[in-house]
Amino acid sequence: GTLSVNLDTNLYLVTDDLGNAMTEPHTGDQAYIMDFTPPSVSSITRSDPLQRDTNATQVVFAVVFTEPVYGLAADHFSIVATGEQVGAGIANVVGSGGDTVWSVAVDTALGEGTLTIHLDQDIGSVTDEATNGLSAAYTASEDYHVDRVAPKVTSIVNEMGSPTQNTTVEFTVTFDKPVLNFADAEDLVVRVD
Repeated sequence: GTLSVNLDTNLYLVTDDLGNAMTEPHTGDQAYIMDFTPPSVSSITRSDPLQRDTNATQVVFAVVFTEPVYGLAADHFSIVATGEQVGAGIANVVGSGGDTVWSVAVDTALGEGTLTIHLDQDIGSVTDEATNGLSAAYTASEDYHVDRVAPKVTSIVNEMGSPTQNTTVEFTVTFDKPVLNFADAEDLVVRVD
């Protein structure tokens, strides 16, 4: 709501030092917006990249508030991670006072695991324009599955037996994870000793 001050009743009681009573009402020159509603987080979602599975060295979350907020910083967030992503760290928080959408960039760690962010640290210092502190922590964030581990060959097995007199031999190449674009002999180097 709004608050303003008007002088429009009992005007006859207001007099100058000679006894002249006030006759014209005066409406407030200023109105004040009364805001007792704290801001809250609407969502924390994947922003860049949008897909959950990634090998990116940095990922970005979009943090959306119910109204513009001030004072948001990296130390308001905690990283929740599994696997090697426990080594991930917040790179920066981008937004400015008065924004409803802020971006939080996280540098991923080498290795595989999941990571997300929670807005759950010193939340009362994140405020709206009326200085109402954030109403509650937010932990229902989307996550990323980060895999920054290159595939490796675990074995190359001769399927024909050795020794052989065959002019064509077959090998089975096994990787530690599914791979793409490994299709023909051009991907291999044949070495004869």
